Amino acid sequence: MGVVIGWFRGKYDTSFEVYEVIDDEEFWKVLEEVSDDDPDRDLVYHVREKGNLICRIEPSYTIIVNDAR
Repeated sequence: MGVVIGWFRGKYDTSFEVYEVIDDEEFWKVLEEVSDDDPDRDLVYHVREKGNLICRIEPSYTIIVNDAR
């Protein structure tokens, strides 16, 4: 399973990390059990600890499109 983590630290500081998560069941279990305080952070650290980093992208310019329909 592939997971992309986007880091938005400021107007010009953005990066993306692509991970391969081997244990899909454990990922979904952690997703259900993350804390209410900061659920995204808990899941991110789980992916970074258990997943294999495939690629890190640090673009010079980023365009984010919210295309939810």
